[in-house]
Amino acid sequence: MKIIAELDGLLPKGAKISEAKSRKAIPLLMKLLAETQDSAAVSEYIMRLSVQECLNFFKEALRLFPEKIESLHTAFRATEEYKKNSKSANARGFVIAAVLIEAELEIGRTVLMLTLADAERRGKFSPSVIELFWNKVVEYCGLNKINALGDREWENPEMRDRFSRIMRDAAALKHEPAPQAITEEINSQASELFKTLKNSNDEAQRLSQTLDEARKLSQTLIENNGAISNLMRQIGERDARISELATEVQERDRRISDLRSDVSRAERDIEAERNQVNDLTGRLKTLLKMDGISQNQELATLKTDLAKSLKVEYADFINNKNAECDQDIFGAYRGSLTRIFKTLRRFGIMID
Repeated sequence: MKIIAELDGLLPKGAKISEAKSRKAIPLLMKLLAETQDSAAVSEYIMRLSVQECLNFFKEALRLFPEKIESLHTAFRATEEYKKNSKSANARGFVIAAVLIEAELEIGRTVLMLTLADAERRGKFSPSVIELFWNKVVEYCGLNKINALGDREWENPEMRDRFSRIMRDAAALKHEPAPQAITEEINSQASELFKTLKNSNDEAQRLSQTLDEARKLSQTLIENNGAISNLMRQIGERDARISELATEVQERDRRISDLRSDVSRAERDIEAERNQVNDLTGRLKTLLKMDGISQNQELATLKTDLAKSLKVEYADFINNKNAECDQDIFGAYRGSLTRIFKTLRRFGIMID
């Protein structure tokens, strides 16, 4: 399918996606949702979008496909990437809740509580989850709108307790006053405690000291939370840098692999040329050897032909070599020499 191919090109699985590519993918996701009505397929790509473009996607989906919001969120929570409960997954869950709460939809509080339930570990929220809740939900929607969520009735005490804890933890992290409902609960408990101990000055004094210590511990906790927040931010920046370095290492490994391929190809070419040189050298040696044999054969033939051609002169020389030299013998020798030199010229042997 063409849309799927384009989306895979913009949002490759497991890669770091830029804001620009995430932004280009949103119209394609809207088109895919319109043509297929497949919330599950679309949700797989939502986890690959940047956090900001995930927020923009749900704003646009809320405008074009309001009836698909619930199924999109359900499919989103069912993806394998979301189930890893990573910081990235929590951030996307919170921005979806923020969009729906800002639009004053009832499902907004439900999505927020589901996200908090998914992010919670052993009844506690990590500093990174608290930071994300504040940055992605409270700052986007406004503290008053988020506080108003707690004024409505709750389906069960567990949800009410979870909401109270995240609001308390976020207020402590950001040095904000706790929501009114939590403050009233604390004041009520303190009032009951003072009523119980009002007849004992010593007990009241010890309680006062305890409260002073509690306030000091609370202040220390706030300061520690601030330090933890700074550390989490530094860790986030470091993680981003590590991701960049990992990308650079991958690119360097790719270049090294290409260079190795080039070297292997060059080595193969050199080996082929070496084999060709060896082959040509072998042929040349064979030709030289054959030429030597041919020259030896020609020399032997020349010697044989010379011997035949000079046989008569040699016979005359043998017959007259012991005879006394006179005018006739001298004439015979001169004639023989003339014939010998003519014979040598005929065989290509030139004296002068």
